[in-house]
Amino acid sequence: MSEPEDPLAHTTARLSISQVNNDGVDANETRNQLLQMLNSSNNERRESVVSFEDIDEDSSSPSPGLASTIANNSKLTPIPKPSKRRRSSVQSITPANSNKKVHKKKLKKINEPPAFQLAVRSKKNPPSKSLSIPQLRDLVLYTLTPHSNAKPNWIDIVKKEQIKKFVVIFVPGLEMEDFDLDQKEVANDEVKAVNLGKKSTEEGVIVNDEQNEEDEVGDLHFFYDNFTTLLKTTCPGSKDSIYSPFHAFTHVPFTSKEKRKLIEDSKSRKLTLIDLLLDNAKMAKFGYPVHSESEGADSEGYYSTRKFDHEGSHTFAMDCEFCKAGTGKVLTRISIVNFQGEVVLDKYVQPEEEITDYVTKYSGITPEKLEGVTTTLKDIQNELLELVSSDDILIGHSLESDLNVLKLKHPRIIDTALVYEHPRGPPSKPSLKWLADKHLSRSIQQGESDNSGHSSVEDAQACLDLIKMKLIEGSCFGTNMTEMSIFERLNKSIGKPVSSLLIDYNSSNGGGGANCATQDEELYHLIKKKASNDDEIIEIFEKEINGDYSLVLVKLRELEFNREWSTPPSNFSPRNDETTGKETALKKFNERMTKIYNVLPNDTGLIVTSSQGNPRDMIKLQGIRREFQNAERAGETPEVSWDFDKASALSEATLKARKAVTFLAVYADSKKNADSNEDDDEE
Repeated sequence: MSEPEDPLAHTTARLSISQVNNDGVDANETRNQLLQMLNSSNNERRESVVSFEDIDEDSSSPSPGLASTIANNSKLTPIPKPSKRRRSSVQSITPANSNKKVHKKKLKKINEPPAFQLAVRSKKNPPSKSLSIPQLRDLVLYTLTPHSNAKPNWIDIVKKEQIKKFVVIFVPGLEMEDFDLDQKEVANDEVKAVNLGKKSTEEGVIVNDEQNEEDEVGDLHFFYDNFTTLLKTTCPGSKDSIYSPFHAFTHVPFTSKEKRKLIEDSKSRKLTLIDLLLDNAKMAKFGYPVHSESEGADSEGYYSTRKFDHEGSHTFAMDCEFCKAGTGKVLTRISIVNFQGEVVLDKYVQPEEEITDYVTKYSGITPEKLEGVTTTLKDIQNELLELVSSDDILIGHSLESDLNVLKLKHPRIIDTALVYEHPRGPPSKPSLKWLADKHLSRSIQQGESDNSGHSSVEDAQACLDLIKMKLIEGSCFGTNMTEMSIFERLNKSIGKPVSSLLIDYNSSNGGGGANCATQDEELYHLIKKKASNDDEIIEIFEKEINGDYSLVLVKLRELEFNREWSTPPSNFSPRNDETTGKETALKKFNERMTKIYNVLPNDTGLIVTSSQGNPRDMIKLQGIRREFQNAERAGETPEVSWDFDKASALSEATLKARKAVTFLAVYADSKKNADSNEDDDEE
């Protein structure tokens, strides 16, 4: 008599053995339970997983008896190997209306909030000594870009897709010394994440569940309440200077493909002189006297060019030479060439004041050259007003200096120091000598070497030729062609309008080219809000944070001003008149950070960074070096010395100024997640 066919042989793809009762269970009893279960519910068959969790739910340990029975029963048909099947994240989450019970661990993972975790170190992912500002920028871009493959290797992001907004707070003035830290970790260059609880850590979740008492953590309890880890960060810079960390964060390098396309596009578009003119905002920013329509001298003695018709060129290039007098620089030579490069004005000028320094090495002026000269500044002003109409274009290099000494206002200016860029980018400006050598293959100002000085005619012609070269080669010629703004990158990467908000003390965006700010606002949906103190910034933030912004940038600077790291802007107006000490400044900063945190939308990424360290020693030494170099250029005996010891001290001070601190977290509604876990436990 043949044995009955084993029904288990064809009805299971995989057995998941969880919990059964060990007491009094033998193989036959177990088989009867299985047969009864398989024949019930209209013989329904599950083709993916068979779970035995519901068999005797009170059991606390898995049964080896059942496992050994199945393994040792040679009469059972071998269990077929299940086919591999990719399960999407949607499939992994049980629908809300399903009656299927979800395992506690799985439900906990489903309800887990988004978070940041420092990546585990390995040979493929070696540790870095500290984070850089561009790494923070790239984290923001990767998080906010849905299909980005540019994952940072130093961090893992839990539920990246849920983070729809990022808030970045820049707080220059905040220092590592403000926190009670394990000094061994602080001094260890191999540790980039310093634990706020004084416990050694190299990796870990950057979220804090424990709250410290205020009296134990000083004036910055907000950070101890909401973070466990302080991340060492490095400000961009060189061995003797720092670069703008805000510029580094808000600008993204071009790819090679993007560079090629930009160059091709710029060459295909015709560039005109009108495109290169400075607008009124740029003229005011760089110190140009603002033109007016009134005739005659104004209250400060400035004259404005007037509109009139004339024959010949309507584009001129100008350069002046100056000497030193008691009140400052005085005009001693002026040269103007027309668009054809022909000299239309070249005269020496006798200043009214007595010259105290001819600065011959640079000006080329000597007492002999001015002997018998009767032309005055007033004569030159009259000639210029007859030569140059207010409709004409005036070209020069850092021409604001020339116009301010001439006491002349003109509305249509092209400045080669702004049309072309310094290799380091703004706010540095390229020298005319360097531009002529690089783009014209022309050596100018060679008189510095033999003390014969500069030629204003030569310099004016160089300015003119640089602009002609720019018109031929296109708008990208002479620019660094290395970066775009983060606002442009977000919009282009996501492929739809992405709005950003910047709350700051001024309306500029910290550099990036003559048209960068306008372009970001008009094309890439950047909204700027201006404030006069940190409290006003917080009020704007509270009002705007729930707006449709993906990226919100905030600058809190009162701590920086309190510690005299920099000079406050002209519009700075603190709300409290009383003298604010260090402790009071920290307490106020802590209160402002708490206000920011309390209004953050759920699932918002948060970065708080000092972005730089204390620059005061560096700035002081840079001033000494600059004074020494200026005296040497002028042929004077320096009143201060510059030697190897001072150069070494500058390097050390710069290292200090580049050391910053950063805190990183995701704000998640802890109450919502706690409620979910409680419901799970009740089941």
